[in-house]
This record gives sequence, C-alpha cells and structure tokens, in this order.
Amino acid sequence: MQPNDKPTRSHSAPIDWEDDEYADEIDDQDDDAEMAQLVLRFVDELRTRADALEASLAQRDLPKVGGLAHQLVGSARAYGFPRITEEAAALETSVRAGRCLDEIRSQVATVAALCREARA
Repeated sequence: MQPNDKPTRSHSAPIDWEDDEYADEIDDQDDDAEMAQLVLRFVDELRTRADALEASLAQRDLPKVGGLAHQLVGSARAYGFPRITEEAAALETSVRAGRCLDEIRSQVATVAALCREARA
C-alpha cells in the first residue's frame, strides 16, 4: 500500500459503526431507496392528477384547474420532471391571466398527456 492509498474495506472485516464515511454511505443508500419509492408513488398518482385536471376543466372550474396545476408544478419540480413542471406552470399562468378557454383546454390536454406518459 502506498502512503496516499486509502484502505479498502474487506467484506470479512468487521464494520466500524463509528466510521462516518461508512455511515454516510449507508445513509445515502437509504435516502436513494426512499427517494426512488417516493418517485414511484408520485408517478403512480399522475394519472389521477390528469383525470382531476380534465374533470375540473369539463366543469369549467378554472380556479380548481389553476390550483391543481400549481400543486403539480411544485411536486413535479421536486421529483425531477422538468417538462411536466414547465407545462403545468404555463397552464397555471394562463388560468391566472384569464386566457381563452381553448388555450387552457389545449394546455390541460398537454399536461394530462405528459402525466400519463411519465415513467419513473
């Protein structure tokens, strides 16, 4: 072993639970697994969100459409879905600005399609 070489962990060596580097590695793995589960749950819920957007639009409940879009912006950003984030933000902006119903309808269709196509 050279002076600057790091020792490698042998599978048969006892685990030093006080080793911060090892503890951080375990924490990172746990965090990654937990985040993966959260992303899967989010993707599973996207179809329901798409249905809710379309139902709200069909009822011409534009405040609800705007609210659903706003929620989707935040959660899609947090879970790493930039295209859904961008399109939902545009939809929210259109609703707040009072744009024409045809434009909002088109945007709802785009966001709903992206939600249904999303994969973890």
